[in-house]
Amino acid sequence: SSLRVGTDTCRTTMAECEGADEGARRLLRRTTLEEMLEERENKKEKVLTLKKSDTVAEALEKLRKERVLSAPVVSDREDVDEMEKAQVPFAVEGIIDVSTVLHALFSYMERWKLRFGTPQEFAYCLNVVSPSFLKEEIGELQERCDDGRCIFKSQCRCSMLETIEKFFCTQTEHSGVVVKNVRHNHRILVLDMSFHPVDVVSQTDVLRYLDKHTEELGELRFKTVRELQLSKKPLSQITSNIPTYEAFRRMDREQISGFAVVDPMDFTLVGNLSASDLRGLTSKTFDRLALPVGEFLTFQRPRTSLTPIICTPSTKLEDVIHTIVWLNVHRLYEIDGSRRPVGVVTLTDILQCILR
Repeated sequence: SSLRVGTDTCRTTMAECEGADEGARRLLRRTTLEEMLEERENKKEKVLTLKKSDTVAEALEKLRKERVLSAPVVSDREDVDEMEKAQVPFAVEGIIDVSTVLHALFSYMERWKLRFGTPQEFAYCLNVVSPSFLKEEIGELQERCDDGRCIFKSQCRCSMLETIEKFFCTQTEHSGVVVKNVRHNHRILVLDMSFHPVDVVSQTDVLRYLDKHTEELGELRFKTVRELQLSKKPLSQITSNIPTYEAFRRMDREQISGFAVVDPMDFTLVGNLSASDLRGLTSKTFDRLALPVGEFLTFQRPRTSLTPIICTPSTKLEDVIHTIVWLNVHRLYEIDGSRRPVGVVTLTDILQCILR
């Protein structure tokens, strides 16, 4: 079964929707990123950082302990001492996340000219390369996570609207011209003047803020998924019986963040697979990647329902936002009368809707 939110019907033209968004834009225009961070309930006391000299195994274990998917990579202490002598700022080398490590593992196997077309071949290749791959220093990995931007804490005085436009959305429209970035971001790394990471801002943080102030969104809050065309982009899906490693390889190739998981017999929606499902993955659990997607999700979420969260064309925007925030998910699926997925609403879709 699936969880469903909001089914009230409403009929409005797109012109009316465009006029209704002024309340949302007004709220985000007058609120600074700094003010949103001050109001945030889950304030981060310290940002986890990884050292360049950390091995892949050490980095994955640190991420597991903090229950996070990513962390900035910083210079080692010896490097910092040398940079301070040369009056060079503290260095953030980049961001590493679990999916980046996974991509590096696949590349490592390919450089060894190993074939892993079947789960059995993948398990064999894993046994061959893991001992050396896990000893690699993350500073030496060619792969880097490009899902993240850095800003200084002093720049947090910019408006939330400007923050969303500059950092979180793949496209926005200016005078009828659509401007696209190469790839949208899900997080912003906040640095102090010494380049030390002091905070992380995510798209979810923005949605939480909107959820707390839905009454200020004006008429936009009552507009529906259909009226706002939130689920119009192509839907990516996989069957629950394909190997998990192959699903993540495809995710990387197609530059997408998640798949609808469907039953291989009738293609009904049975789950969701995204980078978030790699949370807690370590060298000791790499072998789970050879499992079918359905089994992998059961192992990765032992205390969490695998029931996909759905919406309908008539679900109101305020219900979409509230469901995403309170169930801590990143997407809602739209299904047809046969329970097959036909659309998806993501955090980015909601933020882009406000910018339109």
